[in-house]
Order: sequence, then structure tokens, then C-alpha cells
Amino acid sequence: MSLEWGAPGPHGYRGRLHVAAGDDDGHCRLSVELHTERVEGQRVDEGLTEALEGIKFAVEAAEARR
Repeated sequence: MSLEWGAPGPHGYRGRLHVAAGDDDGHCRLSVELHTERVEGQRVDEGLTEALEGIKFAVEAAEARR
């Protein structure tokens, strides 16, 4: 499964998230690719960390409801 996104403008911002099977049934592998013409260093890292934490929370909440 994959999700791609982007934002119009001069920075060429776009990304892709890909989910693949993990080493066993209880795990998966998540890959994130980002591209931008303008790098804002730590802000990019912080934003990515926040987004991944949100994904983790959503997946864990869905699993708890099962």
C-alpha cells in the first residue's frame, strides 16, 4: 500500500509513504520518502517524527478496538 502527496509551489515538496509486509504477521515495514527544493533542517525532522507518531497512535488505537 502506498500514499503519495505534494504541494504546489516553488519548493517542489512531495512525498511517498509505503507499507509492506514485515518479518512476521504482527509487523509491517514503513518507508517514507520526502523531496523538497528547500530544506528547513530540524523542522523537517520534527514534522516527520510528529507524523509518524500520529500514524503509530492511529494504528495502535485501531488494533485496540479489534
